[in-house]
Amino acid sequence: MATKPKLPLKFLAAIVGLLVVVIVVLYAPQTERVSECISRTETVTVRGQSMEPLLEEGQEVRALYGYYDCNDVSRGDIVLFSYTGSETPLIKRVRALPDDTFALVESNGAWNILVNNEILKNSAGAPYALDNNAARLLQLYEHDYNGTVPENAYMLLGEFPEGSTDSTRFGLVDKSGILALVDV
Repeated sequence: MATKPKLPLKFLAAIVGLLVVVIVVLYAPQTERVSECISRTETVTVRGQSMEPLLEEGQEVRALYGYYDCNDVSRGDIVLFSYTGSETPLIKRVRALPDDTFALVESNGAWNILVNNEILKNSAGAPYALDNNAARLLQLYEHDYNGTVPENAYMLLGEFPEGSTDSTRFGLVDKSGILALVDV
């Protein structure tokens, strides 16, 4: 009776070791990889009430600078960004991403923002309901970009359903203006 040749123990140990390395690399917690991207962290105090109830005025949060150097901006991220109308960076929430469709639709005397054909709502579940002035700038973007957020552009909004100092006032924001992820 012929016997099957046995694999050397060293060979089996090497294969098991290689598998462990592959599993660790593929399934390592994102936070370990993320920390390599962050160039600095800074405690930032929330100014104003436009992010309430998500963030309270006077609340301290951490800004993770460099995070977006090796991570994509995601819908729902809270970001710190540079706004030319303000000496200090603003904190807003990412509501639309590149290639998302968006439109403004009039309803009951106000303009709702639709992103990917769904009415956009704040964290409390209230739909954004803009007056004509707040809707005007986004309508220009809607017209100029055929209702699609262009590459490297983002819609950033506060929590006020009627808009605040956000994309309803200054339009879509280029990724280069996003300074940091805000860690709440």
